[in-house]
Amino acid sequence: MEKCQHMKAFVSNAIHYLRFQNDGKISLLQRHLQVLSVTTDVTVFEPNNGISVEFYACLHELMTSLEPSCPLVWSAVTVLQQACKNKSARAALTNTFKFVPVLAKILGNNLTREKKVNVLKLLQDVTYGAVIPWQEAHLTKLISILASWIVNEKNTVGTLSLGVLVNLCYKNVPAIYTLFHCVDHKSFLKTLLELKTENIYTTVQVLKLLTECDSVSGGIPDGDILYFVTVAFLNIEEVLRTRDTFLLRLILDFFADVSSSARTRQVLLSYASFKDGVEKLLDQYCQSDPPEELGMLLEFLQTLIEIHVEDLLPLYSRILQLALCSIPCSAVAAPAVLLAQAILSTSANSSGDCGILIGEFSGNLSTLIAVFCDENAAADVQQQLCELMRDMCDVAPLREKLLQVLDIELVQQQIRPLVTPEDRPHYYYDERVTKSVLSVLELTVRLAQFDGRWLTAASIMLEPTSVHMILALALSSASEEIRRRIFNLVASPAFTRDCLSQLAKSLCRIQPVTTGVPVVSTGVNGGGDTYNISTNTFFNSLPPYNLERQARLDDLMNKLETAASRKEVGNMTTAVMELYGHKVAMLAQSERTLQMSLTAASSHCTQLQHQVMQARAEASCLHQLLYSSQQCCEGLEQEKKLLAQKLEEEKSTAAAVHAQHVQDFKEKQRIILSLTNNVEELKSKLSMREKDLEASKQMIDEQLKKINTLSKEIADKITEVKNLEKEAAAKTADYAQTLAKMENRIEKRDRVIYELQGENEKKNKKIESLQLESQNLEEVCRAQEKTLQQKDAEMEVLQRQLTELQRIRDMIYNISAGNMRPEV
Repeated sequence: MEKCQHMKAFVSNAIHYLRFQNDGKISLLQRHLQVLSVTTDVTVFEPNNGISVEFYACLHELMTSLEPSCPLVWSAVTVLQQACKNKSARAALTNTFKFVPVLAKILGNNLTREKKVNVLKLLQDVTYGAVIPWQEAHLTKLISILASWIVNEKNTVGTLSLGVLVNLCYKNVPAIYTLFHCVDHKSFLKTLLELKTENIYTTVQVLKLLTECDSVSGGIPDGDILYFVTVAFLNIEEVLRTRDTFLLRLILDFFADVSSSARTRQVLLSYASFKDGVEKLLDQYCQSDPPEELGMLLEFLQTLIEIHVEDLLPLYSRILQLALCSIPCSAVAAPAVLLAQAILSTSANSSGDCGILIGEFSGNLSTLIAVFCDENAAADVQQQLCELMRDMCDVAPLREKLLQVLDIELVQQQIRPLVTPEDRPHYYYDERVTKSVLSVLELTVRLAQFDGRWLTAASIMLEPTSVHMILALALSSASEEIRRRIFNLVASPAFTRDCLSQLAKSLCRIQPVTTGVPVVSTGVNGGGDTYNISTNTFFNSLPPYNLERQARLDDLMNKLETAASRKEVGNMTTAVMELYGHKVAMLAQSERTLQMSLTAASSHCTQLQHQVMQARAEASCLHQLLYSSQQCCEGLEQEKKLLAQKLEEEKSTAAAVHAQHVQDFKEKQRIILSLTNNVEELKSKLSMREKDLEASKQMIDEQLKKINTLSKEIADKITEVKNLEKEAAAKTADYAQTLAKMENRIEKRDRVIYELQGENEKKNKKIESLQLESQNLEEVCRAQEKTLQQKDAEMEVLQRQLTELQRIRDMIYNISAGNMRPEV
């Protein structure tokens, strides 16, 4: 069964339902969503193929058109929670398909606690990494609800609301300003400070939110940075034990943000307990810990390594040993390789002694190569291992070791399936394939600088047209980092002029529309939300500005003009206040109109963005088809060249065969001439034989005369034999009569025997039936005997009971007789 079957069926039924509003389709949609919500293969939610784009667009439109109380909406929420397990899908739900406004529409105080938790958990996932360039239509309502729940709900709802609010405010200044506008700043910060000491979850999030708020006001205080680091190290063990990925992401993001600035990085590096904290984590690590906990520990250590904390240099050996030992485990191979790569890069730039680290890498190089060549290993792990070995080429001892143990054929096997058109995915640009191909080529080119065998291998790898097409697509569609790596590859000696020419041809084939750059967030968060939100609660409380108010305003202005002309204007306060009320009502009406326009524009923008994604997916399929057609044409051209070459070979072969045939023909003519001479000789011999034959005929005639004489004599003898045969025939007739009589007697006897056999068969059948009846009777007898035995046993029991009853009766009789005896 195709893994996207239910997704395709959902899209078909959803389009039918949205077009005709057929309620009979709701049960089908519900069933498909239930199946998708329990799927274990989260790759079906990849946003890079056409069917998933259609699925997300239909799901968005369906959730927008339905009421929040509809069960189908909550089934969709469950499916989105499952889709968020796919990293690419989660990012697409946030910034491409704009599901945050739809979920904000669902969120409200009328929901049960369980539904609140489900929606908040989903919002916590889809708001991570959200880009909000300006104040969007749904922000005011969403942030107001989240802030009220943070203040009033002292449970899971409040904690999750805090997590969603942190995601919204992270690097989004409009969201922070909206938060300050919706709540009392001082009171809300006071509430956050009260929550800061409840548990690690709220502590980290409160500190994260406070740092974001401080960043808007001019910078993060040094004390908050150090306090956050202290809290993180004190509670990182609990975070790893509970495997809270969201909280770990917050901690890692904080370290990354702080280290990006020179001032805050210096404050971060001033923390004195980095070494003690990491040493404690390494001491508490156990081999029996779950892979998820180990993976999160490796990610945390990688973040600390990338900050370049000098106090951790003595621990690099232990950390590297932990990373290299974890690479064979498929569940944590990816973070382990990234950690080893970070240690290699950091140690190469440091001035310390790297001998121990080089020894660790050399000792585990065979393990790295085994995982790299494993067919069951994940593609991203193999790509990261390739990049790690590429970086190892910059260290002379490790490079020499690689040249000794790394097999060229194994490296070529890694790139061969990736550049085969049949194995490429059904969309136009694949970043995973590009990175894998680029990593293998970079490793080969690095080694080619020191060994001629690898230079030959690099030239062979760069020959296929599909490799040039992958590089061309990356140059037109990939990120800055990938393009820089491609330019470095082109500048290497292994990239010949022919390869450069082929790359240029591949670039010329690509049209501007084929660029597979993902749609970035436009900033207009249009989810089709139909609710009206005002940016000021004061304006919401005002009455609408309508025709009646316009008439009253005109009447008031006329009265004021009349009074002013008559100089009858007295107390102006009431009139001014009334005019101010009219002005505020007009501003509120304008605010509502603009808000509705923003909401409609956001909805239209989201629809257009969905259409763009659908068009891009369709264009990707068409360009993939075009690419396949080009590959077929190139294959046909190559086949044509091969056939032309084969035709020339056949022509030369035919000429050689023709010359051989001419020579054979001349030889055969010579043979025919000699045979003709032989025929003449044979003819002369034949004439001599004919004369001999005439003499033989005369002798035969004489012999025939003798034969006729003998024939007459034989006829006489035959007559005598016939007479003897007549006599024998008479005797044979007598014998035949006697034989007929004997046969009649034998037939009678056979008839009697047949009749006796029939009677015998009947009797045998009767005997068999009697035997069967006898067996049945025997079984009946046995059953009767068994029944009699049971009856005898019952009779014995009854006899004993009867005897006992008689004895009791006699005793009763005797007792009663004794009682009735007259007293003496």
